[in-house]
Amino acid sequence: MRHSGRLAMTDAFLHSTAWRTLRAAFLRANPRCCVPGCPTPADTVDHIRSRRRGGAPLDPNNLQGFCATHHNAKTARLDHPDRRASIGPLRVSGCDAAGRPLAPDHPWNGATWVGRT
Repeated sequence: MRHSGRLAMTDAFLHSTAWRTLRAAFLRANPRCCVPGCPTPADTVDHIRSRRRGGAPLDPNNLQGFCATHHNAKTARLDHPDRRASIGPLRVSGCDAAGRPLAPDHPWNGATWVGRT
């Protein structure tokens, strides 16, 4: 079933035993969002090449895990192709494309962290 050109959540594939089993195994093996630097657990398994564009529906190599925020950002880009080129890669605010903090005083950049005792 399709709604406005997108797959609807009532799509039978999303409720199939094969998909639910693969999705659960994928999230166990890939528990964090795939966006570099994002510490949030992945709760969405997304097809890299969408099923409607011919992507393999049950190929683990065609899957990536996202947190809800980054999945929504990726989906918004697909819904607005005119904005895709200007947005750049998905990344965590305050981090570079590799997920490293931009702030020079961040402990990962060699600064000394003073924690509470």
